Amino acid sequence: MLYEGDEWNMPESGSHAQENHVRLTTIMYYALTTLSTVGYGDFSPVSIAEKIVGAVIQIFGVTFFSVLMNSFIDVVQGMRN
Repeated sequence: MLYEGDEWNMPESGSHAQENHVRLTTIMYYALTTLSTVGYGDFSPVSIAEKIVGAVIQIFGVTFFSVLMNSFIDVVQGMRN
């Protein structure tokens, strides 16, 4: 899916199922990017492979931050006791 001016253009494909696959991957990528509060930045993925890699990296980042914050909270609670 490419944004050109005021409209979204889907790449030409011979299969309706492939078109749905592209749409689903794009929707999942932008939903994950929004929910993880990473933001879209100056550079954004274009191909399906780039979106999948970006989503996996975001999931690892959110998981790492969650584990880190859990450890920090455990240390702070241990200091209070």
